[in-house]
Amino acid sequence: MQVGNPGPSHLNDLRQRVKKVMRRLSPDTAATSDKLSPSASQQLLHKVRLYQNELEVQNEELRRTRSELESARARYFDLLEYTSILYNQAPVGYLTLTHEGIIVEANRTATTLLGILRDRLLEQSILQLIVAEDQPIFHGYRKQLLATQSPQRCELRMRRADGTAFYVQMDAAITPSILNASDATGNLESKRYIRTTISDISERVALEDEERKVRSQLETTLVDLRQTQAQMVKQERLAVVGQLAAGIAHDFNNILAAITLYAQLVSRAADLPANLQARMGVIVDQTSRATHLIQQILDFSRRTAITRNATTLTHFLQQFVELLQHTLPENILITLETEKSLQTGIDDVVDIDPSRIQQVLLNLAFNARDAMPNGGELRILLSHILADSNSPALASGTLAPGPWLRIAVSDTGTGISPRDLPHLFEPFFTTKGVGAGSGLGLAQVWGIIKQHEGEIDITSEVGKGTTFSLYLSALSVAPPAPVAAETEGVPHGHGECILVVEDNSVLSAALVSTLQQLEYQVLEARNGEHATRLMAQEGHKVSLILSDLLMPLMSGEALIQSLRAHGWSQPVVVLSGRPLQESELEQLLSGGQISWLPKPPTLEQLALALHEALHPQSA
Repeated sequence: MQVGNPGPSHLNDLRQRVKKVMRRLSPDTAATSDKLSPSASQQLLHKVRLYQNELEVQNEELRRTRSELESARARYFDLLEYTSILYNQAPVGYLTLTHEGIIVEANRTATTLLGILRDRLLEQSILQLIVAEDQPIFHGYRKQLLATQSPQRCELRMRRADGTAFYVQMDAAITPSILNASDATGNLESKRYIRTTISDISERVALEDEERKVRSQLETTLVDLRQTQAQMVKQERLAVVGQLAAGIAHDFNNILAAITLYAQLVSRAADLPANLQARMGVIVDQTSRATHLIQQILDFSRRTAITRNATTLTHFLQQFVELLQHTLPENILITLETEKSLQTGIDDVVDIDPSRIQQVLLNLAFNARDAMPNGGELRILLSHILADSNSPALASGTLAPGPWLRIAVSDTGTGISPRDLPHLFEPFFTTKGVGAGSGLGLAQVWGIIKQHEGEIDITSEVGKGTTFSLYLSALSVAPPAPVAAETEGVPHGHGECILVVEDNSVLSAALVSTLQQLEYQVLEARNGEHATRLMAQEGHKVSLILSDLLMPLMSGEALIQSLRAHGWSQPVVVLSGRPLQESELEQLLSGGQISWLPKPPTLEQLALALHEALHPQSA
């Protein structure tokens, strides 16, 4: 900046301004300013202007710094407000706690989760918000946090203001040191807090609980599937045994029938020596045991037809106990107990085949006898059970809702080990010594009870005894009238003519000999076609047809249909060595004047069946 030569007036003005400046700068300098020459004044003014320019630059720098400070302050307060918004609107609750668990700060999310206003939440112990049963969790969690100074996590239940509990995940860490006014003097102390976040995990816990339930159900289902698979394997083995038994039963029973009838015929001879009589008795006894063995297999495989009748269990069991008292050793005490409501014959009627259920009870009684070699007590209890959907499962299945009758057969014997219990009903499994049992007795029990749509259960304790519980569905009908006792003796014929239709020549000869001894006349046919021709020639003489069921060329069933088609109405007794299903038997007997006799029949059974068929009015 250039300064021109000032005039007198300008110089005076300049001097006055310099004086003012000099007075501000230094009073002494201002006093001598009047003595300055114009050139000195001009130099001084130049310095003043330079100083003024520096001041203006500094002022501009101050203004810019002030503007920046104001801008930074605005940003700071914006950030503080934004942080506060984030803090209060965070998806998790924030609680600041003292080491003793007192709440000193809380965000809006925490107050919303707990349903408590912030002012009421502060200065409150967090323990008051935790479910009492879960407070030990918090104590251990806080102790671990303070001991390790490292972040900790736990899950527990907290309680809202309305009393409802909910699950939270609690994460905590020790905050950095914070300066706090400790007293009125203004002295500062450093204090650390526990910064805690709480997250509502009720939905997750509910899902986990549901997952556990589903997993438990799946595990139960898997166990059931494994049991079902094991049962299916067992049933497959059973089916194989049943098919094998059914396949050989016909021929095997033909052989047994011939042996049985011939042995009984020989035994009835009046001039038979005593030693031969005894030997024939052994033959009859052994054929009977062989028959029983094949019957056990067929019963277990449920291939035996059963004939059901409405039966009063109280009366049935009384008769059975009388039989046992003549069968079991005297050192075994036999008792029968029934519920009071059943003693009058109310609601104790079941639809059963009495002979098959008697076989079941005999098998159980004989097992009990073997388990009590030194004597004991055999207790039979008849009771009424009303099953519902909550009834427990049994060893063999689940009781369908409705009334059931339970026959419990208990002994005080040696008991059965837990290892053997799952296998008791398997065919050929036995806990007895070699040669002491076939392993089919309980298998037969299982099959017969299942064939009656019943269930069976077993409880046992080694050294204390065993209880078998049989469940049969109760009938809501009046008790049947008692059946008249059978007359003793073997009924004979009166010269009636019987047509025997049997393809097995040995059995056919045995049947012919037996019928002749029973005083019947006999015609003999080799198969169904031969029988049809004989009937066409001599049907007027035939009073009854005794026919095998399974034969070549024409089966027994086809023969019956042919006879009825030709108008022949003679009664028919069907002999079958093949086990029949109930549906097959019902269809067979639906033709009228047809009865069924399984092979091998004893002489008495054969005689009775013929007599009842020929004289139905007296049967």
